[in-house]
Parts: sequence; structure tokens; C-alpha cells
Amino acid sequence: MNIAHLYFLGLNPEDSLPDKSLLSKFRTQRLEETTLDEIITEIVRQCVQKGIIESTSISIDTTHIEANTIKKTPERLMKHLARKIIKTYEDETKESLEGLPVVPEYKEIEDHKEAKKILEDPKFINQKGTRSLIDEDARVGRKSKHQSFYGYKTEFAMTTDERIITSVRTASGDYMDGSFLKEMLDQTKDTGIQVRELYGDKAYFRKNILVEVEKVNAKAYIPISASAYKIDETEYTYNKDSDQWECSQGNTTVKKKYFKRNNKSGVREGYKYYFEIKQCRECPKHDECAKKNARRILQVGLNASEYYEISQYQKTEEFKEKYKKRASIEGKNAELKRFHGLSRARGYGLVGVSKQSKIAAIAVNIKRIAAILSSKYPKIQLEFSIICIKSQIA
Repeated sequence: MNIAHLYFLGLNPEDSLPDKSLLSKFRTQRLEETTLDEIITEIVRQCVQKGIIESTSISIDTTHIEANTIKKTPERLMKHLARKIIKTYEDETKESLEGLPVVPEYKEIEDHKEAKKILEDPKFINQKGTRSLIDEDARVGRKSKHQSFYGYKTEFAMTTDERIITSVRTASGDYMDGSFLKEMLDQTKDTGIQVRELYGDKAYFRKNILVEVEKVNAKAYIPISASAYKIDETEYTYNKDSDQWECSQGNTTVKKKYFKRNNKSGVREGYKYYFEIKQCRECPKHDECAKKNARRILQVGLNASEYYEISQYQKTEEFKEKYKKRASIEGKNAELKRFHGLSRARGYGLVGVSKQSKIAAIAVNIKRIAAILSSKYPKIQLEFSIICIKSQIA
């Protein structure tokens, strides 16, 4: 009944409309994730062909989506699972289970860790990470060090200048940012965009991501992460030509040795750089270094020398000016959440939330394309305004 919608679909007001069931049939029978990916790619490809998109840089970021259900404690989940098992047994056998112990009130279970251990035991049922029987794909994720959420994460790639989304991927809340980077770069390249720059936040500063960016001949503008690069640059500097580290007191390493060992978090590899013993003994900071267990040896990760060079470049005005481009994706995330309902899932399950995210991306892309065209061609803006006025009158 909306005049603007009819105009967009190429229908006249007097034309007969499609059957009202068509939309639900399209959603349930024809609309698939791959279909939505193809629509996004085709929209962006046409923008490249028509000159709407000219930039060669993209930004990538994730946004969290709250699940459409509550997060249950392990104790409460155990209670619901027990009821479900009993009901399934009775439905299949047509017999009632007798002599079962009374299911305790979940709030009365004292040991929270014990309940979690039972859930994760394969002899009971493998429900690792599950906090809801309605939405089994949702997981607990972290917004920050002290703040968590329950639901999903959606990752977007977007052109930095035109602010048009080129690729969308959705995962559970415990998703590690950047795991879909290769797929998203491939989809972006399929649109005809030649990616030369990629912008991301500190969560994307990982070796495998830097390698993927390098493979497409692009430059990564990603702030260095303290978790990946742990060198105190107020105390140590690196000379790439001689492959030596120098401390703040002018002492230089004289030997380098590779190491590999296992710890609780996995295998750790790196290098040990040794300072000359006599230099360290005569150094005025000898006692201070000895207290920090750093005497004579500097232990670094495998990529510390490479990250040092990146760190030095990121202190330049050139990098700081370039990195301002990344801020545009924050506004896009806010638009998707505030105006297109992406702050909360509308359905259940990973597939449903993924479709929701991609449909929202298509919507904001069409809006953005209309805004770009109307700014370039005032006549289009006038026609669109007239259509909107007529629609409101009708």
C-alpha cells in the first residue's frame, strides 16, 4: 500500500499486488545465506561499475547481538534437560518413569562448578557452552575485560570512504574477531574492489591476520596489541640490521637462542637474547633488573622484531592520520543497532541471526547508495522527496 515501495518495485498503484503469502514463502523456501551473500556482492559490484565506489580501503569490525532468550545457569539448565529427557522417554515408550528422585530446586544447588562439570561430562550429555535449550547456538562473549553478553557476534567489512558494507559473517558470542577474514576479503574482491588498505582495532592484531592482508597486497592499519607484543620500549630498542636489542643503559645483546616450551596456554616459541655478563654486572640498574628476573637475558616472541618495526611506524603522524578512517565503521554499527534492530536477535539459532544481519546490511547499503546518488544528482533527490510526500499523503 506504500507508494514509495510500489515505485521501488516498478509497480503502478492500479496494478494487482502479489499474493500476501509470497513474502513468507520467499523467506522460508528461497531465502538462504548464500542468496543474501550474492545479493550483497551484486549490489556492491554494481556500485563499483557505476563509479559509486572508488575507494580501495576497507574497515572491519564486529558487533555483538543479544540472544532472544535469557542465559540460564548450569543448575537451571540441568533441571530443564532432566525434564526434557523424561518427557522424550515417555513420549517414545508410552510408559511413565517411576521411582525417580524429586528434581531439586536449581537455586538450592550449592556448588555451581559441580553443576557445570556434570553438564560437560559426555556421560551425562554434551552441552558445553550451552545456556539455553531454546537457542542452543548462543554463547557467552565479552564486550570488555569486565563486561560480558549472551548471544552472537556479527562481523562487517565496509568501504571506509563510501561506508558501504561488502561482506557479513555471523558467529556465536565466543567468536574470535578476524577468524572469517579470508572469506570476507575474497567476497570483497569478487565485487571488483581492489583492497589496498585494511583498518581494524587491536583485536585484529594477530600474525595470521597480518599474513592474510599481505597476501592480497594490502597494508594493515591495525594498532599493535599488548597481548601480542610485550616489549617495554622505554627499556629496549631493536636494531634490525644487526638483529640486536639494546637496553636503556646502552648494553647490547651478544647472543641469540631459539626456545620452545609447553605451558598451560599451549606451546610457546621465541628467542632469548643474551647481554654480555660483564656489562650487566657493572650496570647501575643491575640490582633493579635482577629483581625483575630480567638479568642478562631478554626473552621475546617469534615476531617481536617485526612487531617492533610496526610499533615504530604507528607512532608517526602518517599512521595516526590514516587510522582516523576506521572510525566510520563505528557509526555504521550504531546505525544497524539503533535503526535496524541488530542489537537483539529476532529469532533463534545461528542461521536465523546470520540472515537477520545480512538483510540489515542490505537495507543500510541501499539507504547509503540513495544518499550518495542524491548528493551527486539533485534531481534524484527532488524526485525521491516528492515520492515520500505523496506516500505520506496517501
